Amino acid sequence: MAAPLWKDQPRCSSWPLRGTAGLVKGGLDMWAQLMRWRLKPGKDTAGLREQLQAVEQPDSGLLRTMIMQDQKDPDQFYTLVVFESEEKARARERDQRRQEGLQALRAMLADILASPPEFTDLAVVEEWTG
Repeated sequence: MAAPLWKDQPRCSSWPLRGTAGLVKGGLDMWAQLMRWRLKPGKDTAGLREQLQAVEQPDSGLLRTMIMQDQKDPDQFYTLVVFESEEKARARERDQRRQEGLQALRAMLADILASPPEFTDLAVVEEWTG
């Protein structure tokens, strides 16, 4: 039997080091939020991306948004949003320029979601591509 992957290891490595933070877009202060949500029977996500994009403002700190669908449960979705920092994400929540568009988005979500989404706040400890 193989040894556990994390045996006697920290849960997170020290990579990237502070001196190499420039190699990671957003640096070591990146922050993410994972939302888990379920569609009402017979509803779909048509127009959701457009609604989300319509409320975004320049310089909000948002780096990436991914909407993912559970392959075994097609009514279950996850949205991952990644920000330059938690501070910028929280400032974005309070941005008055987004409020009118958020009202339309909330109305759309009330129509298509089976229940309120669940939120998990995450600190990004490592990132790489390819």
